[in-house]
Amino acid sequence: MKDAEHVIFGEEAFNAARVRFTTALDALIAAHPGESLGVVTHGTIMAMVLTHWTGVDAYSTWAALEMPAFAVVSGPGRHLVEFKPALDVP
Repeated sequence: MKDAEHVIFGEEAFNAARVRFTTALDALIAAHPGESLGVVTHGTIMAMVLTHWTGVDAYSTWAALEMPAFAVVSGPGRHLVEFKPALDVP
């Protein structure tokens, strides 16, 4: 994950997956202006998208994730409002 052009599994590099996901996410956001959206993904994509949008370190973010985890991003500038890498679930 430290090299965004690296392929670990399958045929898609981290950066290519991030571009594919953010393109779809941007289309969803455009189709639902002013609405709140819930989007589910796996941790690698979550970390790559948060890195792209907010500048957080992808590897550190990914390494901190446990299940379940969530991030809240807001506004056109994609501001990170809340990041919870692990929830206290019994």
